[in-house]
Amino acid sequence: MLLCILFISIFSCSKSELPPNVYQVNVTAKGTYDGVRAYIETPMQGASRRRKKIAIDTAIINNEHFTFTGKLEGVKFYNLTIDGVSSTFKFVLEPGVTTIEINNINDISEAVITGGENVTAFNTYKSGLKQITDSLTSMRNKMNIARQNSKPDEYRALYEQASVVVKAISKYPFEFIKSNKKTDCSLLILEETLKNTQEEISSDAIKEMIISHTEIINKNESNKKVNLKLNAFLNKKIREEKISIGNVAPNFSGKTPEGETISLNDIKGKITIIDFWASWCVPCRIENPNFVRIYEKYHDKGLEIISVSLDGKQGQSNAKKSWIKAIKGDKLTWHHVSSLSSFRDPIATLYSIKSIPATFIIDEAGVIVSKKLRGNDLQDKIAELLD
Repeated sequence: MLLCILFISIFSCSKSELPPNVYQVNVTAKGTYDGVRAYIETPMQGASRRRKKIAIDTAIINNEHFTFTGKLEGVKFYNLTIDGVSSTFKFVLEPGVTTIEINNINDISEAVITGGENVTAFNTYKSGLKQITDSLTSMRNKMNIARQNSKPDEYRALYEQASVVVKAISKYPFEFIKSNKKTDCSLLILEETLKNTQEEISSDAIKEMIISHTEIINKNESNKKVNLKLNAFLNKKIREEKISIGNVAPNFSGKTPEGETISLNDIKGKITIIDFWASWCVPCRIENPNFVRIYEKYHDKGLEIISVSLDGKQGQSNAKKSWIKAIKGDKLTWHHVSSLSSFRDPIATLYSIKSIPATFIIDEAGVIVSKKLRGNDLQDKIAELLD
């Protein structure tokens, strides 16, 4: 019995020294009730209509305390949730002991967390970001007051200041990532930021940040999986840059309705429109009469059109028949190609097409001079180039 007591005593004193890849999250939550369940959950996954969250651990509250313990492969972002509480607390789960203190049960997103190097790094990140976003909130409040008090000069000055802060918010994650290359947390922030950012960032800059995290990436299999996602984003960015205005449009070839193969380089005119559409796409079909008018007016002046159909989506009983019927019905008398594989079409992939209709206008040298134009904007651009 004495030996058992001694063993328990030693274990209790050493509980902060957990085995590798084991986490322990100790939570204090004021205002909670005994018996209520709490969870560590994965962030929302999938489209908004069918989002899923998966609990990797569950604990039961006792005397306003609960503890999660388990094994962990790598460092990841998770959410702490409590039954009956609408808010969540996003945190970094890492091996070792982490402590979370919830002082306001009505908003657990403001919980205080302490732990290892990744928890500390994420705290620093959130603190810096909050400082900038609080500044923006303050400016917007002042803008509202200026507008209500009919002070346009003051409003414009505040608007310009707020615009600078908005840009700073977009750039902040990348600045943090560049300054924190030695933590798993930085790698996770990079993945999340690239997935959600509206900031224009070059493929070279992304590649540089990935390379700078090589040591962390090679640390474990979990980080290597994150790196696969980062490289997928990098490759997507490279494809997008290839189809930016001022670059030469990538050549492609495809099958015509008659089964012949034609390429972009085969049919280029003085000006060429690359048109992505499908017979099932209502906005595309509405736009087709505009294409017909433009083609009839400018074909003799050197306009060519090649339409890439994204027919072949799931549920189409006869994609080729629908494609050909739409071409004839809408009187589209120019070049047509398709692999009948919907958005999996190799040309659509090459041009990073995520929605249709989509257009690219290229000049005689094959340089992209404009894109994403429809209606009068498309007609005015062709007139500008060929009249």
